[in-house]
Amino acid sequence: AFIASPLSVWLMAHFSTPTHVGVAETFISLGVIYLAFMWVGAAIVRVPAPGWKPEGFTPPVVEQKLITRNDVYVYDAIKTPQFWLIWAVLFLNVTAGIIIISNAVPIMTELTGASAAVVAGLYASLSLFNGFGRLFWGWLSDRIGRRYAFAGIFGIQVLVFFVMGSITSLPLLCVAFAIVLLCYGGGFGTMPAYNADYFGMRNYGSNYGLNLTAWGCAGLAGPWFAATVQHITGSYAGALQPAAIMLSVAIIFPLISDQSPGARKLPTPRSVRTSS
Repeated sequence: AFIASPLSVWLMAHFSTPTHVGVAETFISLGVIYLAFMWVGAAIVRVPAPGWKPEGFTPPVVEQKLITRNDVYVYDAIKTPQFWLIWAVLFLNVTAGIIIISNAVPIMTELTGASAAVVAGLYASLSLFNGFGRLFWGWLSDRIGRRYAFAGIFGIQVLVFFVMGSITSLPLLCVAFAIVLLCYGGGFGTMPAYNADYFGMRNYGSNYGLNLTAWGCAGLAGPWFAATVQHITGSYAGALQPAAIMLSVAIIFPLISDQSPGARKLPTPRSVRTSS
């Protein structure tokens, strides 16, 4: 977001004329750039051979009752309460975060009176906290456990959302937005390991892929809710305290996901491309 936002603005200006706005050309250019990077990334990926580990590496002993020693089929995973609990955890975290992300500029201008141009420039820089949150909360969850990490992510956001609507200082509001983005990114940094702890790595692609449908649903629910509140009250800030209440309830979900699901025997996996 830190790179794509100003790049999009530059491309739009480059392709626009007095009689034509270069929206289509901008999207096509971004698509070609993304495709090129993905092709390069896919070309150099290698799956390690079974049992491979770096020379001299000894895995740490982790004592955490939630970690399964099995690999669970996606068809079995969706039958467990754990799958739907962590689905709800991701859905609620993304819903709260995307209320801010999708309406950042109008919320900041409404609360502080700053111009949209100033706010847009500041918010582009704040997007770095989204990325840093994935590193920080992922690292912390390795030490305190996924459940407590997500409880912390929700608890911190409850406080921020409750007070955000009363902040009129632009620097303070930037701090509040940075914290929300830190927690939003933290959900994506923690959820993959949360999913793997419960269901193993053999079927990780299908299990986590299905888990990510929560992101798509939240991408609809969050902006819709914010737009509805704005239509009724005339203010995007009116969505902040309901989001805080929602997050207060959400704290319960990771804390009650305290049992590891079972699994059934897996077939012999197909051969995979391995590193030399």
